[in-house]
Amino acid sequence: MSVLPAGMTTAQANTALSNALNAWSAVCSLSFVIEGEEAFGQTVGDVDVEDGKLRIQFHDTFNSIPPGTTLGFGGRTVSLAPGAGAQVNGLDFFVATKGYVVMKHTQTSLQDPVLFEEVLTHEIGHALGLAHSSETQPESNDTLLQAIMYFKAKDDGRGAMLGTHDINLIRQAYPENNTPPVGFDRVIRGITFSGSHPVPAPNSVSLAAFDLQGDTLTMQNVTTSGVGAGTLTVNGNTVQFTPAGLFQDNPGSGTANSFFERLEFRFSDGVNLSPPVKVRLVSIHGDTQPATRDGLPDSWMTTHFKSTSPSPGTSSPTDDPDSDNYTNMQEFLAGTDPNDANSRPLITSFTPTQIQWTGQAFDVYELQSSTAFTNWTTIRHIVMDGATGTLNRFADTNESFRFFQMRRTQ
Repeated sequence: MSVLPAGMTTAQANTALSNALNAWSAVCSLSFVIEGEEAFGQTVGDVDVEDGKLRIQFHDTFNSIPPGTTLGFGGRTVSLAPGAGAQVNGLDFFVATKGYVVMKHTQTSLQDPVLFEEVLTHEIGHALGLAHSSETQPESNDTLLQAIMYFKAKDDGRGAMLGTHDINLIRQAYPENNTPPVGFDRVIRGITFSGSHPVPAPNSVSLAAFDLQGDTLTMQNVTTSGVGAGTLTVNGNTVQFTPAGLFQDNPGSGTANSFFERLEFRFSDGVNLSPPVKVRLVSIHGDTQPATRDGLPDSWMTTHFKSTSPSPGTSSPTDDPDSDNYTNMQEFLAGTDPNDANSRPLITSFTPTQIQWTGQAFDVYELQSSTAFTNWTTIRHIVMDGATGTLNRFADTNESFRFFQMRRTQ
């Protein structure tokens, strides 16, 4: 917002943006949060960050729009991986990885805040995936002509008012009353052993799946692949890894798509399908002690306790030798040191606009909030991409105070 059309105030620009976003969110399942202002330092379409965010530039000081009558442009980048997005009413969608809008602030007509709002709404429509309703002039079909997505601005005082064509199309991608389910990828750091033993804690993860309408979800299109390290099976709301035998430790490559075994599927609400969800076995650890196999790998025991044999009170799975209120098993699952009280799952930084915490890459965490340490509400799910998680602009509340906690999804 560092540059605006001549004579336009910041308040007028903010109002136009709010009205434009509200026009789309009022008729479909979309919702928007304005995170703040930022100087991008380049034309916003060239910002090389595919984080699913919509960046809007109220000016064209970088001359990305050629000379002429164009008032603005909007678009998005999508992942072209087949079947990467959700399926809505039988139609598969790609995943939008970023959106962008640029306004040609030097166009004299955009000094009118109402026309500015109309054009902004149109370009946001492009960023959301809509094409022009028509590029024919004159257009005899009044429904196409009256759409905000018609290729020429109306300049008739409509501002952010959508047409019937716009509403019908946006609801195809973002249905108003039956959104597709969503699921989060999970990883297993598997414990291997010889013989038959109960499934140890690290060999099982929950299925993190959600549906805004509360529909019962089922798994569809289940496929498996791997190298023969064992099998991944679904047991109720969990996926279990059963090793094919005892294997030497192998940490895997640590990349986002690597695996020893993989289970891939989609969640169905009976009408729509979620984007593909994967459960991956990403590392292998051998466990020979004790005889009943407790799920703590030999190598981990040797590193932290100098022995593969558990010592009751110190190195058993339920012990807490550093008295940080995390057991040895919890420390192994979290990737922390059981002998260092400062090494534990921890919120390391907190401000009204940012929270940071420690964890392991690919784990799923839930940010929860409460006003009285009861009735905790999950307000965001986050998949870690490293040892430190960061979440910005997460608080949206009118209460005078609120408590937050970070929960690792088991």
